[in-house]
Amino acid sequence: MGKAVWASARSALQVVALLVGVVVPAGAAGIPLDETRGVFTHAPVLEATAPAIVSVVASGVVRASVRAVGLAKRGQSEGSGVIIDAAKGYILPSHHVVNGATSVAVVLQDGRALDAKVVGGDVITDIAVLRISPADLTAIPFGDPTTLRVGDFTEAQPL
Repeated sequence: MGKAVWASARSALQVVALLVGVVVPAGAAGIPLDETRGVFTHAPVLEATAPAIVSVVASGVVRASVRAVGLAKRGQSEGSGVIIDAAKGYILPSHHVVNGATSVAVVLQDGRALDAKVVGGDVITDIAVLRISPADLTAIPFGDPTTLRVGDFTEAQPL
């Protein structure tokens, strides 16, 4: 069996094993083991990154889709974003969510709703940049890109 076929089969077996509750070694599954509870979990990563995830609500003239170039409608568009700079209040949402909006609001995990300003965006990559007034924000932690190699498994890690 070729390496690619085996890797695909192994991934499928891991999914089946997890669905039926079979314990898969951490190295094989690629999921960290919480030895105190005996379960594989991404919970520490999610707990560390959740405060940096925001909801984005755009109102006014919004573009329906990146693929539907020129298609616009009056109304509201909703999506999510991630705080990348807590000190300056920079957030990255999808461009199609805020493109052409006359007003944008950001809702933080703690329930605060803040007005946001669109400061940039790119339709091709579907990424925009918002700015909010920084007030006790948490940014997503970034790793050191100089240590990464093609094929490395990456995710946000708690600081």
